[in-house]
Amino acid sequence: MDDQTLMQHLANTLSSDNQLRKQSETILLSNNSQVTRQILTLLLSNDKITIQLQLVALTLIKNRIANDWSSSSTSDELKQDVKEKIVKYIVNISNPFSANSQLLIRMSLKIIDLILLHTKSEFQFELLNFANDLLTSKAESVSDFYLCTSIIRQVARLNRHLNDYDLINEIASNFFPYFQNFLNNYKEQLKDNNIDSNKEFICYEILKILNYCTTTRICEYHQKSNNLENLCSTLNELFYLFLTTTGSFRNMKWILRFMIKLQIRSAQIKDSSIYVPTFISILQDSVIPYNVTKILEYTNKDTVALEKFVLIDKENDDSSSKERALYYFLIFLTKSVTPTTYCYIEPYMNSIISNVIVKLLSIDEYQIEDFEENPNEFINSRITAHALYSNNIL
Repeated sequence: MDDQTLMQHLANTLSSDNQLRKQSETILLSNNSQVTRQILTLLLSNDKITIQLQLVALTLIKNRIANDWSSSSTSDELKQDVKEKIVKYIVNISNPFSANSQLLIRMSLKIIDLILLHTKSEFQFELLNFANDLLTSKAESVSDFYLCTSIIRQVARLNRHLNDYDLINEIASNFFPYFQNFLNNYKEQLKDNNIDSNKEFICYEILKILNYCTTTRICEYHQKSNNLENLCSTLNELFYLFLTTTGSFRNMKWILRFMIKLQIRSAQIKDSSIYVPTFISILQDSVIPYNVTKILEYTNKDTVALEKFVLIDKENDDSSSKERALYYFLIFLTKSVTPTTYCYIEPYMNSIISNVIVKLLSIDEYQIEDFEENPNEFINSRITAHALYSNNIL
């Protein structure tokens, strides 16, 4: 089919005419696999195609990938061309932080995700090599940096539960230095009250990659030198800045999830051969205590911000992300109540009970006032009442 006919069929899929729409959809889905290459070629060569029509084209490609990739009639040459073109398409998206561009990026990443599921692992390394080349040549471009992190995240996510850790280690060694540098600079900008929503997008992607690369073990990169210590120092400061300055709860959530993963890895080390020997003691005796202390120190540094964090307003658009962040904050506290880490949480227990536990458990403001007036009496009366109630039941 020629390009003009192809474009017309794509446009027809948006028609209110049900018969015309279904007819074009059938033609597009039943055409041979060459149509995916033709569509991508059109998207790359014509910047006048509307966002809506681009989204239709990408959706069609996504819906065809499984059949095209499993069909013996689809040549390796065609597959390789489609892989190269979809990556090139993503990188060519202008203003990737806009709402419309985000729709196109998400759909493009779904296509990459499907290709990764239906192809050999070579494509993963191709993606990482592409991202590495782009970062090396355009490290100062915020847009390109964001697109690179989005691509890297797809690969890391796909490999997060695998026992073969070579690829995760490659991601860490090649990209974590860039990520650390970005997070450090971003932290300093937030300290100066220089809030950039685009960089918050990038931070979000980086935090997810860090989590995916720590799902089964701590990567080799973070076992070397002071890499993990430096990262944790930066993340703890960012957590405080998100809590008090930007209210970026989704980023707070991913920081807490990473801290929890470190706690779990530390508590479950069985085969020490996967870690550098000196690293185990650094993790257990230095990194974990530091994280517990800093998170609690920072949250108690600004009790007004902490109270706002704990107070969930269901009418607020951010309530769901705040709830998830608070959920992981409580898990972090729970994981900190252990024989080895409780000594670091104990100095903050009164504040935690006052500003977190009671606020969450109390059902009205009068009970909160009773607690603040006399915490010991409030707790003792609750315990006594609970004991009497339990005895009456028995």
